[in-house]
Amino acid sequence: VAHALFGSVCEKVLGVAPHVMVENGREFVPLVLRFVWHRVWAGGDRVVGRSEVGLGAAVAALPGGDGWEDGPGGSDQRRLPTLLAMLAKIKGPSQLPHGAVLRRIYTFYLCHPSHAVSSPALACLTAYGAPHLVPHAETLAGILSKSLRDALAKFNPEKAVAAEHRAGLMPLLARILFGRLLSTASGGRKNNGGIAARRTAVTIFLGVHFRADELE
Repeated sequence: VAHALFGSVCEKVLGVAPHVMVENGREFVPLVLRFVWHRVWAGGDRVVGRSEVGLGAAVAALPGGDGWEDGPGGSDQRRLPTLLAMLAKIKGPSQLPHGAVLRRIYTFYLCHPSHAVSSPALACLTAYGAPHLVPHAETLAGILSKSLRDALAKFNPEKAVAAEHRAGLMPLLARILFGRLLSTASGGRKNNGGIAARRTAVTIFLGVHFRADELE
């Protein structure tokens, strides 16, 4: 079955040779899109994916598709962190076809409550070299880590973010912060003081540093 073969290829080949994706992007990226649509997304993710990411329309426009079937309840979600981590290793991702959809998928997953998903999604976006993101990638990675409170305390967007970059960066930061609000990982008393302390820090940061239109 196509989805089983694709999962095996990802785990055995792309982990050590991500350049294969670039060299064979015309054939490989459609497989990534199909895999996410049929085997990872289900239920609410699909509803959002149609309107926000446009993945459903992109998959429907792809030729072929024999051997792909929907998995029950996002049956291959366990492979998502591995897939994103492999995609993050690709040098020059702008060369890949369907780039706009891929970037929207990565952006979508910034607000995932699991660090195992949101962190490689951020790495995937950073690899594109966007000027509004690259200077702050380390800070955003810190917000996704157990050092969230320290990262937020040291980051003042009004001073650190260039005016021309704010419109591009703040929506990404908002997604990351919403994901941290949803996370149920405590981070340990030593690092973050637990879930309540993390959520308080995030809520205060959103209220202090974001304009209303940046949270829409």
